[in-house]
Amino acid sequence: MLTDQQIDSLFAFCEKHYVRYYDAQVELVDHLANAIEEKMNEKKNISFEAALEQVYAGFGVMGFGAIVSSRLKALDTRYQKMKWKLFLSYFAWPKAAVTACLLFAFMLTGKFLSEELLYWPMSAISVCLIAFDITSMRSAFLMIKKQKKKLMLTEMGTERTWLFFLFGSLLWEIVLGKDFFGKPVASYPGYLVFVSIATLYLFATISNRQVVKTTGEMALKQYPAAFYEPCIE
Repeated sequence: MLTDQQIDSLFAFCEKHYVRYYDAQVELVDHLANAIEEKMNEKKNISFEAALEQVYAGFGVMGFGAIVSSRLKALDTRYQKMKWKLFLSYFAWPKAAVTACLLFAFMLTGKFLSEELLYWPMSAISVCLIAFDITSMRSAFLMIKKQKKKLMLTEMGTERTWLFFLFGSLLWEIVLGKDFFGKPVASYPGYLVFVSIATLYLFATISNRQVVKTTGEMALKQYPAAFYEPCIE
């Protein structure tokens, strides 16, 4: 059985070999510890350091790189599935009814407005989406700030938050065809396109936000030592 000091040295070894994520380190340390114990049981005279070098040599030229890369890819696939499942849930009963009512309400509003007045609901929707993005970003990065160790689990969940915010910021210019401060000449067909895109974007942002919250809760439960405070907002 390895000592606490030897376990700590394994974490330091992983850090030295460019494994920056604590959750990846935990998995690797567990693997290394078991392999080292087997080596030391087989060869009674072998030292801990020598056993570690032999075990590490078994990882090949790439060292831990291949394992970390594989883990990142697996997490990315997992998060994409989670996001798609949440996103598609808005088009299944009973959320589909809420989605239809939301779209109908916005489209009906635009039907009774002149082309000049369509600017205002489109502007309001854009501002609300950007504001929602900002609150989502704040929640995500407050969680990251509470970590004293980097985690794949949380970084993979938050890295695309910036992309959602960027898209929201550009939505106004792309769809309205004017600069952020310019008054557009809108049309009802353009308004319908805008509302449809904005609705899809809102659901994608909500899905991303829920995934970030879920992964944060998972990280806190699985790796409490990586956090300063046991709290997820």
